[in-house]
Amino acid sequence: MARELHDVVAHAMSVIVVQAGAAQLVTDDEEEVRRSLETIRSTGADALAEMRRFVTMLRDPEETALRVPQPGLAAVEQLVNEARANGLPVTFEVHGTPRNLPAGVDLAAYRIIQEALTNTRQHASGVSSIEVIIDYGSDMLRLGVHDDGLAMAQTSGSGHGLIGMRERVQLYGGSLRAGPSDSRGFMVVAVLPLEAS
Repeated sequence: MARELHDVVAHAMSVIVVQAGAAQLVTDDEEEVRRSLETIRSTGADALAEMRRFVTMLRDPEETALRVPQPGLAAVEQLVNEARANGLPVTFEVHGTPRNLPAGVDLAAYRIIQEALTNTRQHASGVSSIEVIIDYGSDMLRLGVHDDGLAMAQTSGSGHGLIGMRERVQLYGGSLRAGPSDSRGFMVVAVLPLEAS
């Protein structure tokens, strides 16, 4: 539950901070300010709704009225579109044939991509390209998020994002590589084993 709450709140707060900063920079462009404020409003409202669901489940495990399906890879395109709307230069590719995944694997895969995009937004500067790749193999799911930015000097690296990704991957017997890429930027590659199709 703590990992889920971290992912929801960290993602929402990073979007809000970026949009607030953008609004400050374009105070003479009313339409751009209006768009930034709407993104802040909708992102905050979504995060509050998620937090209410978590609190409801903690208070009353039998309560089902506020429960909704957890996101999975089918929602990654929406996540990418939101990142683009918030100024991130994201490309998105799917390789292989998408298939139904176990619910836990599907959620873990979504959260790994979400966290990688959040980390880019929070910890990289000068980003001109972010690639998100989902590769469905016959017996594994490979997720890749690669940006070409530079690490910000004030980044402490003491957050829980990478720890959460590693825990999700380990839960399903997979592997995670997260660190500087060979060329420039930061790369996250997660491999989750699947039953052979």
